[in-house]
Amino acid sequence: MSTNRDNLYYEKRLKKEGRIDLLDKVTSGEISMFRATLLAGYRNKKPRDNAEALSRRWYRLSEIERLKFVNDHFDEIAAIAKKRRELIGEQQAAKAGK
Repeated sequence: MSTNRDNLYYEKRLKKEGRIDLLDKVTSGEISMFRATLLAGYRNKKPRDNAEALSRRWYRLSEIERLKFVNDHFDEIAAIAKKRRELIGEQQAAKAGK
């Protein structure tokens, strides 16, 4: 059985759960129904890109899972860290030269 999750569904749900504050903002045009459902926690905003997705997942990992990830990808992480240090050095040299 499929549930139609349209604006009417969310409007009824917001009313049922007493989120009149959000309904008032939707009615006044201050926010969209989509934004109201995000604020109410009915939906999760999807990450904009892979870096954001990785960052969101990283903070949900346990310490053991983080250690496993770093161990499994150590060479790649070390190469990126080296490149970052080089870029910072270049930026600092450029600032000093101005």
